[in-house]
Amino acid sequence: MKSFTFFFIMLCVKQSLQQTDTSPLLEMAKTSVIDCYEDDAKTKKIEITDDGFQDIVKGSRDAVRNAKCIRYCIMKKHELFTPDNSLDETAVVPFFTYLFNNAIDIFHLKGIIASCNDGIAQETDRCERSHKATMCILEKLYTAGMKNV
Repeated sequence: MKSFTFFFIMLCVKQSLQQTDTSPLLEMAKTSVIDCYEDDAKTKKIEITDDGFQDIVKGSRDAVRNAKCIRYCIMKKHELFTPDNSLDETAVVPFFTYLFNNAIDIFHLKGIIASCNDGIAQETDRCERSHKATMCILEKLYTAGMKNV
């Protein structure tokens, strides 16, 4: 269930719009932002704002900064990012194969991850990096024919 809920947040799928009880999502987001910072120096602690949380629940592709930062914390907490904040293929591949009931081509998915990592390599801002990584994955899956993401 934890992975399923995370899928809604990470991928910003449309089904999350249909949820009326967002409290489980809020609790998971709160857990993810504990001890999560925008910078290595730990000077900018990430907190949850109403706007940021609502952007995640709605699956906004034009999210406010706080939503991008919450997404970073969630991805980091669930180890979908490596220590250098690149997408971790060893974590992302099993995650997606599970979510899509092994119906996703692993080699194609590895190509998506590599391409998206190339696309975010120059982004130094953690929050923007996680947002760009998520949007990249969504776009590539959509282009590959997965129209329900």
